[in-house]
Amino acid sequence: MKIKQFLKRFEFRKVIVVLVYALLFFLMGDVLHRLLDNAMPNNPELSVVLVNVIIYVVMFIFLMIILHKEVKNDMHELSKNDPIHCLLFVIFALILSYCFNLIFNLIMQYAGGANESVNETAVNNVLLGPYGGMYFFIVVFIGPFVEEMVFRRALTDVFKSWRIPPIIVVFMTGTLFGFIHVISAGDFIMVFPYIVTGILFGFLEYATKSMYVPLIAHYINNGVSAIITIVFGVLGLL
Repeated sequence: MKIKQFLKRFEFRKVIVVLVYALLFFLMGDVLHRLLDNAMPNNPELSVVLVNVIIYVVMFIFLMIILHKEVKNDMHELSKNDPIHCLLFVIFALILSYCFNLIFNLIMQYAGGANESVNETAVNNVLLGPYGGMYFFIVVFIGPFVEEMVFRRALTDVFKSWRIPPIIVVFMTGTLFGFIHVISAGDFIMVFPYIVTGILFGFLEYATKSMYVPLIAHYINNGVSAIITIVFGVLGLL
């Protein structure tokens, strides 16, 4: 009984979720890339898409099994909130995120640096490629769900179980959210827009007690970015 209480007290299930996420994306992702690159040396774009599909779908299924109670509880918490307030929170967070990104890009251009991360460039290139439709589904729907469940639910609850103040938790999860998007390519200067977005999403969860509100913001953010990329690509503006 004491062991069960201990595991519950320190959110053992959610610790496992975070560890599996790290294992899939940093170890298994690299292994799959190598295997598929060797199997399809002339089709690197398909390799990238398949790796992301496999990893995100596996993680999605894993989350739905391990955190099924949290999925329901967060939906219940969402129902307690005023829909108009939630919508205003989302709009405000996205406006702040876009404004920061604009200012950051202007500063980077003035300094002679890149105006987008390696991760963003890679995503845009695949979206404009022959497998863009499949990748769109991952980038806009599955990816945001997995990231919000990991960062705004599992990792947030783990940090809270360590008695870390909720506001500090928002900044911690937002920072980790940022670094997860740039660590593979190593362009750490581009981490700041991701960190700010992660922190804003964290405040949405903090204000509403539901990960579905930042999830909606995440869907909109990725969806708008992906659609703009595709439209500009079709028009030959990229």
